[in-house]
Amino acid sequence: MQNFVPIDEDTGIEEYPGYVGMTWDGELSMHADFKRFQQFDWDSFSELVQERDEKIELLYKFRERLYRLEFEAYQDLGYMIDELQTVEAHHDDGAEYGGMASGSGFIFFLKNKSSISDAKSELNALVDSLEEKLADLKSDQ
Repeated sequence: MQNFVPIDEDTGIEEYPGYVGMTWDGELSMHADFKRFQQFDWDSFSELVQERDEKIELLYKFRERLYRLEFEAYQDLGYMIDELQTVEAHHDDGAEYGGMASGSGFIFFLKNKSSISDAKSELNALVDSLEEKLADLKSDQ
């Protein structure tokens, strides 16, 4: 995973080329095209995963290929995002001068010359898998 390197102090993060979204202190914020990913019930999913006390395997199909990800309860989504084919996570420890109140997180950008459309397709395929797994976890209770 890469460390985030700011362009300058004046450019807002949403203006960075390839910006997709971010987590900051665990709170998810995504570009409007990724509303489905942002609106997934992450809290319920994490609670159910935690009850199983193990990592959950997610399988999703993108570009006619099957991909596998692992999810651990309450992990920052930056770790999952960094495993995708179209989006990468850059770790940001916050402002050097900000002290403990500045926060930290992950900022997501397109990778491998992917387009927003490519990333949306991949994230929607992942959400399909997440919704299926959530239903399975609920039925196992």
